[in-house]
Amino acid sequence: MSNTIECYTGFYQEKGEPAVCGIVLSRGGVKKPYFKHRPSGDYLNGLLELLIECIEQLVPLLDDGVLHLDVHVHHKNTNFKKALDKVRTAADTARGYEGSVRGNIIKHTLTRKDYHKAASYEKMSQLALLLAETNAPVYRVTVATCGDSRSPDQLAVYTACQGAWNDIKAKDAPAQAAALEASPAN
Repeated sequence: MSNTIECYTGFYQEKGEPAVCGIVLSRGGVKKPYFKHRPSGDYLNGLLELLIECIEQLVPLLDDGVLHLDVHVHHKNTNFKKALDKVRTAADTARGYEGSVRGNIIKHTLTRKDYHKAASYEKMSQLALLLAETNAPVYRVTVATCGDSRSPDQLAVYTACQGAWNDIKAKDAPAQAAALEASPAN
């Protein structure tokens, strides 16, 4: 049994504000969105966390099948595509090894010095380890990346993230107004 799921990724953030990351898993016309709020505006870790969570949820449902995850990345989000490509390489290299050897292979394939988003190193390592463990001894999850900026589904992820961001801001507005009223006047 083989399952292909399209995964559309995106995020929304205004300058100096938190980010909302989102992915939409699409299979057979059914689309399931997932969002993650990143207070520090760290969209890359947010997207990696969402991908990890989705893979962890989907793998137990596979039985003996293989999951093909086609990750669509907006052409302006090259950091995420580079991170995923590097994670795939590390996972494939470490596949079949165990314990500290596997960890060392992942660690040295994902070197901090050649990746300019060092803050994402831990999530990249976590995803690579998940893929290496899941795919030993046989492949159960494959991840492919492709650039996508014009499909309706890719555009919808961005607007869905923007809507989720606006919802969060609307919920925070009363608390911010109350804090302003409670603060002493200068």
